[in-house]
Amino acid sequence: MPGKILIVDDSLLIRKVTTQIYSKQGYVTVEATDGREALKILDESFKDIMLIITDWNMPNMNGYELLVQIKKNKKLCHIPIIVATTETEKGSINKALKAGAADYIIKPFSAHELLKTTANYIITQ
Repeated sequence: MPGKILIVDDSLLIRKVTTQIYSKQGYVTVEATDGREALKILDESFKDIMLIITDWNMPNMNGYELLVQIKKNKKLCHIPIIVATTETEKGSINKALKAGAADYIIKPFSAHELLKTTANYIITQ
């Protein structure tokens, strides 16, 4: 069975919509409201997570800070991270990619856009 997808976003609506998109495809998701909660989940069950979708702008710990923390952790750095953001400024996107994001998607996104963007990073068995 493939691993779970961790969805990190402070918007309940975005988490639920994203979960619904992946659930319809047969994937299991785990949700976190910010970077700190995501790190706690990863600390407890990092072996179960195959992909992380994270918002860029969140309270407590934003997506960039989460990305940096994950990429410097030897247990976690292999997990692909997709940044989902309303930020369309090239500087923010380049910052995410330079920090180790596998890809990014601009909000609002369609189910098709999300699945197409993440398809190459989802491990299937």
